[in-house]
Amino acid sequence: MFPGSKAVKSTAKAMLKNNWIVAITTAIIPVFLFVGLDCIIGSLKYLLNDTIVTVYLLVIYYILLFMVMLPICLGVLKVFVNISDGKKFDFYEIFYYFSSAKQYHRAVLLIGCFVLKVFSAAIALILFSYAVGGAAKYILSLASGTQPVVWLDNLWVFSTLIKCIAAVSIVLRIIKFYGTPYIFVNNDYISPVDAMNLSNTVSAKSSVDFIFLLFSMIHIIVLTVFVVPAPFTLPYLIMAYVVHSKYAVNYYNQDAAKNQNTISSNYGYGYKR
Repeated sequence: MFPGSKAVKSTAKAMLKNNWIVAITTAIIPVFLFVGLDCIIGSLKYLLNDTIVTVYLLVIYYILLFMVMLPICLGVLKVFVNISDGKKFDFYEIFYYFSSAKQYHRAVLLIGCFVLKVFSAAIALILFSYAVGGAAKYILSLASGTQPVVWLDNLWVFSTLIKCIAAVSIVLRIIKFYGTPYIFVNNDYISPVDAMNLSNTVSAKSSVDFIFLLFSMIHIIVLTVFVVPAPFTLPYLIMAYVVHSKYAVNYYNQDAAKNQNTISSNYGYGYKR
């Protein structure tokens, strides 16, 4: 039986018991980097106050986010995985994905694959919804001063419905691939695509438990949105995710052991926990 949310949270607390200083120090680094980057970009936008410069600054912001910040976040997750495995803390693990060109390429490729898999369909739907809304606005401008076009209301409703579908699709795909970061950082040789495929397989049996875990920690998630308590709540959230993912992979391995004749070798039966 898959451990419930209560068991996951109590295990996470036990793993953090003698590692709170390490966990807080590790978790606070990306928080400060995110806040610092946001403040710098925001200040430059305010001081320069130019539309073209603002666009350039946003491009720089997202490049830094994609190429620097997210690989650091993977390094932070790696530290928590090591803590859960009882390994000695190494501060440089936070920057592990900058340690070699190969690891950095793996990290960037994973982030790109994840964004593409999770958001591509939703972005297409959102663009389509704006096209529908724009068409409705254009027709309304042409019909200005004449009898109201009743069916335009249906276009507005249709546009809103598409946006809702896009939002739901993002949530569903995040849940589908929620185990990808854990699987990736726990295996230095697995490819980003294989990590996502394995997450897809593992989540088929554990996604409902993951949703229950999220709901059981909703108050902590809300607190983490605010910067001040984030260094203290974020370690608990990260460790709970690591513990749940570890249980999920174990559960998958046990199930694979019972049905090893039907498990595809591409998903690596006996995957390292």
